[in-house]
Formats: sequence, structure tokens, C-alpha cells
Amino acid sequence: GAGLSGTTNALLPTNNAGTLTNDATSLGISGGAFKDLFLGGGLFVGGTDAAHKLDDYEEGTFTPGFIDNSGRGAAAMAVATGFYTKIGRMVHVHGYAVINGLGSMNGLVIFTGLPFSAVNVTNGFGAISITQAQGLATTAGHNIGMTTSPNSPNMSIRIFDSTIGTSDLTHTELSADGGFIFGGSYH
Repeated sequence: GAGLSGTTNALLPTNNAGTLTNDATSLGISGGAFKDLFLGGGLFVGGTDAAHKLDDYEEGTFTPGFIDNSGRGAAAMAVATGFYTKIGRMVHVHGYAVINGLGSMNGLVIFTGLPFSAVNVTNGFGAISITQAQGLATTAGHNIGMTTSPNSPNMSIRIFDSTIGTSDLTHTELSADGGFIFGGSYH
């Protein structure tokens, strides 16, 4: 059997004799699960140091958009749907974004509206895949993707169009109904 013992600000696992046990008692079993767990702090998984502490979980929606490198936005968004799950520092996103007119965009096209700014670390880029695109004026067969910008909720849109790497997507390569289905993770 197992039990619980109380001390100041803590519940401790014990065996059936009331002796403290360590790493030997489960909380619930198959067919005997607890309903909900409410924590005001964090959950330590696999260790007791800070690296093993899960202290944040969140799900929600966000509104993606497009601007140029001078901050001018698309005329409007025909579709602007984004979903996210944040577990600790890792943010998982997916969605669909389509513009409805280029507006006054001129220059590089930048994806906006991530639910959280990316980590502010040199070369700590996150990569977001684009699995489907529409309304582009690019060469067939060139893949596109996005990378996070440090300490920003924006991403660069990159085209694999060079033997030496990638270039930024420009407004001339995006039509008035251009858009993407995207998904990926970042810190």
C-alpha cells in the first residue's frame, strides 16, 4: 500500500507503514486516475533541477499577416488563421495566411503575428515549413520556408533559389492573392 504524509507546505509519499518513500509511488493507476491537477508552480519531470521543470503550457490562436521591410502591410487578409501550443519555451504553430491585395507593399515580404517573440539569442533561429503556397510569381520547383527573427514575432520568408543558399521573398514574387499553409516550432 501507499499513503501520504504531511509536512509544512508539502505532501510526501509513504509506504503502508508510513515510512517516507522516494521514486516508488505513482499518483493514480490505470482505471483509477485523478480528474484534474492544478498547480501554481511547475512540474518536475525526470529530475529536480531547473532544466527538468515544466512551468508553462498554453494553447490558443493568433492572427498572421504580411508586411514589407518598411512596415507597410498588405491591403487586407483574405485568410488569417493561426494556432499555437506553447510547452515551456517551445512554441508549435500552424495555420493558413492569404492576402487580399498587396496594398503599398514594396520590398521584402515579412510574415507577422507569431503569438510570442522568438528567443533573443544569436543564431537561435526557428524554422517554419511552408507546405502549400498559392499566388506566387517564383520559378517552379523552388521551395520556400520561414525563419524566426531574434526577439521578434516576425519571420523572414526565404526562397531556395540559389546554388549558394536562399534569398528573401519580395513583393514582386507575391501576387494579390498570395498565401501559405505553414507549420513548425520555435523558441
